[in-house]
Amino acid sequence: MKKLLLLPLVMLMLAGFSTIGTAENPSGKVRKPCQYEQIGFADYPYRSFLKNWNDDAHPLFYALIRSAEEYDTFFAPAAVMGNKSPYAPDPELYRTYNLLVVARVTKPAQNGKSMFSIEKFVKHNDIIELYYKLGRPDRKATWTIKDGLVIKIEKAPIRKIVICENNRKVGELDIEHSVLSVEKPPMK
Repeated sequence: MKKLLLLPLVMLMLAGFSTIGTAENPSGKVRKPCQYEQIGFADYPYRSFLKNWNDDAHPLFYALIRSAEEYDTFFAPAAVMGNKSPYAPDPELYRTYNLLVVARVTKPAQNGKSMFSIEKFVKHNDIIELYYKLGRPDRKATWTIKDGLVIKIEKAPIRKIVICENNRKVGELDIEHSVLSVEKPPMK
């Protein structure tokens, strides 16, 4: 019976849909697992896009979205003919979840998929550490895209989010002072 329940989840993951995971615990101490769901930009389930920001000054964009109003601050609707999916998550989502967004403007990957892949997602006390691998872009590409992660996490007290790219710390959100990595909300 367990195999039958696991099969659809494996098929969805192989098809490129969101990934569900549990945070790892590198210290070996017993900690409550932190559930998350990874939603990539390549197969984003909503008809919206991340608004522009000054990527020369801030190559990496990251924000914690805790409400529908904050989502509208960072994302804009994108009308797509024939696409009936919603423009944004249902506002009820924010009663139990937050969205962590990490993105950068880059050349696309050779395979057309996202270059971002989560390696570890660790929560201890009120601090979250995100470790992701950033793959190599297609050097032949002459255009750029916004690529990144949207991570759905259970709503819980969070004081700080540390972001590590290829095992190197690239940013930190001090939630008590700000929920985004740039000085101003993204440009329209």
